[in-house]
Amino acid sequence: MKLHRSLSFWSGLLLISFICWAWHDSYYYRSHLYSGRSTCMSFWGGVHFSHSGSTPRIPFRVNRVAGPQGHAHFFQRPFFLRGGGQPLPSVFETNYVSPSSYEWELHYNPYYPRSMGLLFIPHWLIVLAIAIPWLGLLVWRARRMKRSRMPNLE
Repeated sequence: MKLHRSLSFWSGLLLISFICWAWHDSYYYRSHLYSGRSTCMSFWGGVHFSHSGSTPRIPFRVNRVAGPQGHAHFFQRPFFLRGGGQPLPSVFETNYVSPSSYEWELHYNPYYPRSMGLLFIPHWLIVLAIAIPWLGLLVWRARRMKRSRMPNLE
C-alpha cells in the first residue's frame, strides 16, 4: 500500500496543518474559551491555560478579538507562572508591548491573584509533540508493510 493511501498519513497531515494554521492565526486573532474559573486562549504563537480559584464563575463563552496581537517572537518558550497577589498600583501601564508572551505575562503576573496559575504551551511544541510520534508511526508502518511483501525463505 502506498503512503498516500494511508489513513494515518492523511490524519496526521490534517492535524499538523490545522495546528500550523492556528499558530499563524494566533498572531492576528486572540481566541478565548471561558468555562467557570478556567480560560483557554490562543494568541501570540501559543495556547495559554489559566485557572483561578478566587474569581467568580463565568458561564461557558467563546470570544475572538481581531487585530495584531503584539510583536511576538515566532518560537517562544513554554512557561508556568503563579499569580503574585500584589495590589494594582495607582499608575499602571495597561498597553504594555513586549516581544514575547513570557515578558508580557511577567509584566502583569504580580497583580494576578495568588490562586491563579498560568501555563503557556507554544504551538511549535504542540506540532513537535504530534509530528515525532506520527513520523515514527509512518516509518514503523512502512517497515511492517515491506516485511509483509518479502517472501518467506524457510
